[in-house]
Amino acid sequence: QPTDTVMLHISMRALGKTEDGADGLIDVLKEVLPVGLLVITAHTWSEIPRHSQVFDVRKTVPCTGVMSTVAAFRPDGIRSLHPTHSVTAFGPDAAEFVRGEEFARSPADPLGVNGKLLKRHAKVLLVGVGHEKNTMLHCIEEIEDVPMRLTDNEREVVSIDWEGNEHICHVRTHRRPISVFYPKFEPAFA
Repeated sequence: QPTDTVMLHISMRALGKTEDGADGLIDVLKEVLPVGLLVITAHTWSEIPRHSQVFDVRKTVPCTGVMSTVAAFRPDGIRSLHPTHSVTAFGPDAAEFVRGEEFARSPADPLGVNGKLLKRHAKVLLVGVGHEKNTMLHCIEEIEDVPMRLTDNEREVVSIDWEGNEHICHVRTHRRPISVFYPKFEPAFA
């Protein structure tokens, strides 16, 4: 529906050639959701905090594919300040939706973007990927306090916003393996 909130997980490679690539697909989805909200992952967990202690929303490239990278740097999107699991949101309330992510204490903090997605009854759109990419399931694990999913210690990371202001973040990370078992949920979801 035009008012829906949609979290997109996509493999552009699996989708194949599209007119205007990732930008064209974002434009089409924004057209379909004129008063809704489109949310696209822009995760940096492979770099932050393992190799770098600084997440710069203006420069740090996502590790989650072409769509994530294109979305993260579009001027009409608002990228969150979560240092390891940022998202880019498009829509009338995008800025409000991602506000406060620099205070998230975990990858899928139920008090952050993922919890807001649940409260909005967001739809998760999986294109060319399975539930192993469905980050909403991480939030469910955190709500249910599944043991051994998060590291014991928080790591300090500096998150730099669009104006160049620094925010000190303290975040726990996932233990491995993270989502290899998520596809087993498919029959229950169906």
